[in-house]
Amino acid sequence: MKTVVACAFVAVSLLLTPVSSHAQSWEPPVGIPHPGSWFLATSGSTTQVTSGGGSRTFSGNGTASNPVIFSGVNGPVFTGQVTISGSYVIVENIIVDGGVVRFNGNHLELRNSEVRNNRGSESKITISAVNSSDVVIFRNKVHDNGQWQSSSENDFHGISSSGSTQRVWILENELYHHGGDSVQIGHDGGNSVSNVYIGRNVMHHDRENAVDLKEVSNVVVSENTMYGYRSTGSSEGAAVVIHYCPINASIVNNLIYDSQVGISTSSLNSSCNGKSVTNRIVGNVIRNILGHGIQGWGTGKVTQIVNNTFYSIGGAGIDLSNANSGSVVENNIFSNVSGNDIVTSGTVTRRNNIADGTNPQFVNASAGDFRLTSNSPAVNAGIQSTVYSGFQSVFGVSIAVDRAGQARPAGGAWDIGAYELAGSGGSSNQPPQPPSNLRIVSQ
Repeated sequence: MKTVVACAFVAVSLLLTPVSSHAQSWEPPVGIPHPGSWFLATSGSTTQVTSGGGSRTFSGNGTASNPVIFSGVNGPVFTGQVTISGSYVIVENIIVDGGVVRFNGNHLELRNSEVRNNRGSESKITISAVNSSDVVIFRNKVHDNGQWQSSSENDFHGISSSGSTQRVWILENELYHHGGDSVQIGHDGGNSVSNVYIGRNVMHHDRENAVDLKEVSNVVVSENTMYGYRSTGSSEGAAVVIHYCPINASIVNNLIYDSQVGISTSSLNSSCNGKSVTNRIVGNVIRNILGHGIQGWGTGKVTQIVNNTFYSIGGAGIDLSNANSGSVVENNIFSNVSGNDIVTSGTVTRRNNIADGTNPQFVNASAGDFRLTSNSPAVNAGIQSTVYSGFQSVFGVSIAVDRAGQARPAGGAWDIGAYELAGSGGSSNQPPQPPSNLRIVSQ
């Protein structure tokens, strides 16, 4: 009998590193467009915020080259609603304890701050962008909103967008201990929320999910670390849920582990008002999962599952029973999977996968290093999937990069799994690093 290796809960904490005054550029996560250099600005029309209080509105009308910056001194604490409004407004270095944050305008940012302990009966969304555009939520700690260990549903979420909201970047935050989800996008939104980018966050130990995608168009979840999810009365314990009617949802180069389910869509609508729906799951490592790695895809949706690595899975690697014609499962590695590698209907194309029972020759799977050695049967054994050109046609950027930052293909042909062999010299010298908030590059 195959065994599933248990993975203990591990606390991961991001340092809230201030944006460097010398910062000139920033590298976005794979597949995520750059929001523009304005959100890194450290100079502009700056006001020091030396004291907190209840509710407060931070408002202004800046420009990309001269934003309005409200900068907290010694962590001022606000206990009510903090509103960020206007145009090109940045709020940094504050603490919201027991309150909420609301965005209203365009080119607005909250960074290097902490938002915690929302228990309000009226607002269960802790940070929200409604009818806004170009919102950046960057390097914050968002936690303990609602009761994450409650036996009953309480649905307090960390970050959400709704209304006619366009272009939201949720980047390099740590989110945990929510009564609902760390991030929930598009609840009853009719796909009016679009172009949402969730990148390089660490999300863990919420009552429901790390990321819940509902009625949202053009959303990318890239390079995040998600772990510590278990089934409850209102959740199947999936790290990522894609359901209702997401259009162009892409889950790219994430690490998902120590959860009941890796990625799930329990209730996709059979029709999305005539819109074509394609979901892409590419380049992820999904490991130490108690149930299925990926499960429950709904009727009438094209799903492309490409270049992922599945390891130590208690159920099936992929259960894709109801996918639409055009769906593909290709270039994936399955290792130490207790159930079937792949369960599909006849409409799904399956090709160039490494089956469980074949040694994929990882560098050190027991230590969580799933890079390939030069002797791996996955090297040069893949195909060039159409998922890569399809993604680029929608988002304008490439996802032909593995989890270690190696371009695909690295050699004469595509490799199978989440990692490419790093050139002719074998695997890269260092293991891939987890998402961090130390991504500013000085020039």
